[in-house]
Amino acid sequence: MKKLLPGILFICVAVTGLFIVLVSSSDKPGITRTAVNRDYNRVTASPADTLQMPGEIHLLAAYGSIVYALDRRAGILYQTSPHKTAPGIVARPGLYFTEMPASLQADSTGIYCFAANKKKIFRFPLNGGPPDSLSAAALPFSRCARLPDGTVFTHLYDSAARKARFVLADYRNGGNIISHLHDLPHTDDGGLASDGIALPAMAGRQILYVQYHNSDVYRWQPPGLHTFQTIDRTPAENTIIKGDNTWSISSKTQFINIDAATEGDYLYVLSLAVSHNLPTAAPEVDIYHLPGGEYTGSLRLPSFKKSGVRHIAVANGILYAAHSQHIIAYQLSLP
Repeated sequence: MKKLLPGILFICVAVTGLFIVLVSSSDKPGITRTAVNRDYNRVTASPADTLQMPGEIHLLAAYGSIVYALDRRAGILYQTSPHKTAPGIVARPGLYFTEMPASLQADSTGIYCFAANKKKIFRFPLNGGPPDSLSAAALPFSRCARLPDGTVFTHLYDSAARKARFVLADYRNGGNIISHLHDLPHTDDGGLASDGIALPAMAGRQILYVQYHNSDVYRWQPPGLHTFQTIDRTPAENTIIKGDNTWSISSKTQFINIDAATEGDYLYVLSLAVSHNLPTAAPEVDIYHLPGGEYTGSLRLPSFKKSGVRHIAVANGILYAAHSQHIIAYQLSLP
């Protein structure tokens, strides 16, 4: 396997019928990156606290004054907050699944782990305790975001049509498609060319889908689907390698947008696009105003203990930046 940079998933997809299996590693391809001009003067972030975690942080989510961090290797979901003396264990997802979840989402109803390989959505109570789960056996997914009414915006690969699709689904009865929203442009790619991050925005009135490999951001707000672009303007390409029944990421595949978070009227994107005035790329946070996606400004966050920012979450005006085993909390000031 090609040697990769730390922090992004290498994903291989095996498909039988409509069943998709995501196999993850801590590796990712070496890449080239589009150069962009950023404005660092409009948004500021003041360090508020440094939170040390017991293990490596693989996923991050925030709700209210709490930030949740998943240590996949230990199988533990931690919770902590600024100025708290030590993190607490809120759940042990490793008792129910061992693979990396497709995403982590927290809201007033619980903490959701979208476990694609397990074909289930697990909901852990905010105050701890065993989860309940919804089966997706009839409708396997790759990326999801839950809406306030319990329906789920879903990115999946339809092997019969050889296309990745967005659908609105109800997993409370085994996975039923409520409506078909959009066919993504590439074919026969296992859904990898359009892989990304699905997340609710504007109190759940919208769902955003930020793609890893190009600049197109999909914004779904009933009754329609709209797009805007991140500032790198990276075009959509299909550089996925197809085997007999598998797809894998090639060394030509660019990783541009590696994580995202929302709060209020803003989208925060952790980007690997290099700035024109910097010789090398390091993850930076680009901020966009919703609903239209106008570029607002950027934040250049420093490394911590030689580890760059890997994941972000935002809640209560606090930006949480996860490094290897630390979370830095920043107080945001927006225009």
